Amino acid sequence: MTTVEWGATGVRSVKFYSGAGALRADLSVQLEMDDAGAYERLLTDPAVRKILGRIYAAWDLNTAGQSFRREVTHELIQALSSTG
Repeated sequence: MTTVEWGATGVRSVKFYSGAGALRADLSVQLEMDDAGAYERLLTDPAVRKILGRIYAAWDLNTAGQSFRREVTHELIQALSSTG
């Protein structure tokens, strides 16, 4: 699914991954975003809101997990290890 289909500003890519088992048994969605605010903009985007209810209805939220990760780049390491 392209970010144009999602219509969200700040979302670079959307990828779906299936783990072991049936396709819907272990499904992960990866969003590559410009910044954390892109996630909030994605959730309020009218095009996404149309399918958001169906997505949430399909998830077992008792067993679902959510994680946020960022790419560890040279620039990030420099910024975090800098003393001034």
